[in-house]
Amino acid sequence: MCIRDSLSKYYDMPLKEAWKGTSKVDEVTYHSEVSFCPFAKVWKEKGAEEIGLIYCEQDIALMKAYNPNINFKRPKNVLKGDEICILDVKVESQE
Repeated sequence: MCIRDSLSKYYDMPLKEAWKGTSKVDEVTYHSEVSFCPFAKVWKEKGAEEIGLIYCEQDIALMKAYNPNINFKRPKNVLKGDEICILDVKVESQE
């Protein structure tokens, strides 16, 4: 399964309308740098970054449930004090 046929194709949230950032996609990888997340904005306003981080974990769970061969990494997260969120997703070979 290539990354273009992943959960992102069927995701029901208006990602491009609400989130701001850039992404690169090829057959096996997806790299996204998110500069604005509406959820993070609210959690930061409420001082609830720790709760927001729990919500961020659903990205990993959703991707793995859709395809257990997905390797998901988030090396940066605005709720941890970073300027942007970075998501790196790769479909591992099924050997």
